[in-house]
Amino acid sequence: ETDYGQIYNISAPLERVSFERVLAIGRLVRENVRVNRVIALGGKVNPDQLLSSIERRSDGLVGVNSPGSGVYGPGYQVRHMGLGIDPSRQLPALVQAIGCQVSLIGKMQDVIDAQGADNLPAVETELVLQLAEQHFRSMKCGLVAATVQETDLAGHAQDVRRYGRKLELIDEFIGRFLAVMDEGDALFITGDHGNDPTIGHSQHTREKTPIIAYSKSFQPVCVGERETLSDVAATIAEYFGAKAT
Repeated sequence: ETDYGQIYNISAPLERVSFERVLAIGRLVRENVRVNRVIALGGKVNPDQLLSSIERRSDGLVGVNSPGSGVYGPGYQVRHMGLGIDPSRQLPALVQAIGCQVSLIGKMQDVIDAQGADNLPAVETELVLQLAEQHFRSMKCGLVAATVQETDLAGHAQDVRRYGRKLELIDEFIGRFLAVMDEGDALFITGDHGNDPTIGHSQHTREKTPIIAYSKSFQPVCVGERETLSDVAATIAEYFGAKAT
């Protein structure tokens, strides 16, 4: 039995701890612990809610349910630190190295550590799409990477109607977005996993995810079933003429 309050000193006034300090602690943990992800959370958090969101899953994993912790409120900050990842060899850093801008929107800025990028926290689908279009329009050369998180949240909640509404918003946005793309612009759409809201449980599901790439300069072709999601970043780096990921 573990006293989580003692380990994390939950009783301390959390609002006085800067997110930079939380990140520094997270990086120390990342260097010393071999788990898939270390997640640093910042913002105004109720300590009791944080403690009550600690879960032990049936597969033995123990951790904080991030949405359940209440951290995704106004002013939230999150950074995922993956095992064995070197940010300097990821797409955002390589795009910046050739003098182009990078904007990371929504959960994209939570999971990618890119110094010098515009990091724009957002959960609401309307805001994510609005920021994506706004930053795209303002760039002469750049990468806008955005994650629509609410489909994932709706899948976890098994909320079919919410899932459908968010898909309709995305569909409407894509129609508008295609109309403002120039010859040299490209749009890539994919997902990292399924989350079927009708499956009968609240975990991710294992259907294959689509990948769609569009540009006025692209010739239509079926790319077939890919072996790795890393194809996406590698292809975009090549499109920019940047170093390979």
